[in-house]
Amino acid sequence: RKMPGGLKISDEAVKKLTIRQQYDKNASIRNIFVWNGTATQLVFTKPLPWMLIVLHIMLWALWEFHDCTGALENVVGCVKAQEFFKKYPIQISELGMLTSLVTFFVVFYNGNCFTRYTTLYDK
Repeated sequence: RKMPGGLKISDEAVKKLTIRQQYDKNASIRNIFVWNGTATQLVFTKPLPWMLIVLHIMLWALWEFHDCTGALENVVGCVKAQEFFKKYPIQISELGMLTSLVTFFVVFYNGNCFTRYTTLYDK
């Protein structure tokens, strides 16, 4: 098969990329706990999601528990994270460019995924 951008893909590769888990509408509890052949398995066996989860926990802990005691007592201008954002709040108008970029990339990515999906399953 020919993919977008002139990439050719074999039928064997298509079988590897196809999620083989069949959905059974009468076994909803079993469907919740299925692991093999699901997107969840593909996501949580990679290191990047775990690194992002750890980063999120670290930033949350910094937000909740950071104070200027201990080793940070001698740092000039040390303030808690909540106090910093009260002093310098983020205005919604400052997020306009970021919102536009995220919207563009999400739409572009979804279009790209749909093109790959239709190419992969086009018989």
